[in-house]
Amino acid sequence: GQQRQGVLPDVPTFAELGIAGFEDLPYYGLFAPAGTAPAVVERFSNALAGVLHQPGVKARLTELGLSVGMMTSAQLASRERAYSATWARLIKAGNFQPQ
Repeated sequence: GQQRQGVLPDVPTFAELGIAGFEDLPYYGLFAPAGTAPAVVERFSNALAGVLHQPGVKARLTELGLSVGMMTSAQLASRERAYSATWARLIKAGNFQPQ
C-alpha cells in the first residue's frame, strides 16, 4: 500500500523500494454464494459494518496488526477484478509458464 503496515513498520512499501505501479494491499473479504439475494448481502454487510465499528472490536483488530476498514460488495468486486488484472499482467511480463 501507500503506507507501511503497522505490524511491520520497518518493512518498506513497494514504492519505497522503487517498484512503481504495483500496490498489494492486505485485506479480508467475506463472500456469499453466487445468486445470493442482494437484500441478504446488504443486510449481512450492514451487520458486519456495525460490528467493525464497535470500539472494542476495532481496537482488538488493530492490536493484532490489522487495518480495519469496510468496502461495499461492489467495491470488493472491483478490488478483486483489479487485483486479478494486476497479477495477470505481472505473470505475463515475467513470462511464467504453467507447469
